[in-house]
Amino acid sequence: MTLNLTYLLIYSVFVCRKQGRKGKKMLKIKTIQNNLKTSSNSYSFLSVPDKTVGMKEIARAMTEYNSSLTEPDALAALAVLEEVIGKFLQQGLRVKLPWLQMVFTARGTAADFDEKFKPGKNDHKFVLRFNADKEMEEKLSVSVDFKSEAGELVSLPVIFAVRPVMQDGTEGILPAETATGSVLRIRGDYLSYDFEDEKQGVQNRYMKAGAGETLIIS
Repeated sequence: MTLNLTYLLIYSVFVCRKQGRKGKKMLKIKTIQNNLKTSSNSYSFLSVPDKTVGMKEIARAMTEYNSSLTEPDALAALAVLEEVIGKFLQQGLRVKLPWLQMVFTARGTAADFDEKFKPGKNDHKFVLRFNADKEMEEKLSVSVDFKSEAGELVSLPVIFAVRPVMQDGTEGILPAETATGSVLRIRGDYLSYDFEDEKQGVQNRYMKAGAGETLIIS
């Protein structure tokens, strides 16, 4: 079963489009080296948003779109929309929005046929999946405002290896020879680190039963 929630969301599409043109906001496209070798070409194009627009910004833009809506009204409507969509997803329904389709689904494996699904056990979990709406993608592509960042070559950071440094200077193996306070050596290209950013770090995720996550701050 597919639920189509379009009116309010289509309304906000035109809000964002109009506000973007008024404020001279444009999608910026940069040229980057193809370090991942996803094709035979040496370079590819990348666009990175300048900022993230959240519920407050969307609500504020809706009130400026020749509407009698107040910002609290818009925020309340968006909050209800978020709650309704969440309940539909939890009921196993596929939710169709103007830009994408969403479904909340179970993932995991079992050793035998009789094993029951238990979220949090082994690799049993729920995941939220998205599929872009191709019609909306084509519609937005027709009138998108964009510009190329001339003369700027951007290189994507790539990590080749992460190894703990042992007391004798040799490299150990993750995670077996890693403990609290271990020094890690990260090998890669175009890497940088801001030591004043407390939220920045390297996160190691071990995909096996009983393993957790480690965030290395400095």
